[in-house]
Amino acid sequence: MTSIPSTPADTPPGTPATAATPAQPAAPGAHAAPDGRGPRTRGGRPLHWLTASAILYSLTHHVGFGLAGLGTVDRTRWADWIDILTPYAVLLTAAAALHTAGAGRRTWALYLIGAITYVEGHGIHLAANSVGNDAPGHVAHLWDEVVGHYLWYAGTALVVAALTACLLYTP
Repeated sequence: MTSIPSTPADTPPGTPATAATPAQPAAPGAHAAPDGRGPRTRGGRPLHWLTASAILYSLTHHVGFGLAGLGTVDRTRWADWIDILTPYAVLLTAAAALHTAGAGRRTWALYLIGAITYVEGHGIHLAANSVGNDAPGHVAHLWDEVVGHYLWYAGTALVVAALTACLLYTP
């Protein structure tokens, strides 16, 4: 009786299967691909989404400076109104990177905690910044530059940690 060696499903017919193909470790929190040779993706391009998130983070975090020349709306600045879009731009593209990379539950939990902290910090910063532009004072400075920024950047660090955990082993 002759035994036929089994080959992985993605090996073309007539190509010998080798045991020398090393298995890539799956990223922590990521699901393994069905063939066990690396992290599963959902057919997207997680690194494209990661790049978009990084670019949008860089651009939107400096929106006040870049759009200062737009002027005001009543007693507020246009830049503050446009800055409302920052969390959507940054966090939705980061979530798309996690989704297309096949992030696991722990990674999504870390992302969710980070996203909530990011949005809370950004909201505090934006509100206090807008109030401080109209009526500067110690309290507005405390909530804008201290509390708001610490929460905002802590949330950013958690979101980056989730992205790193998921995409660390992505080719």
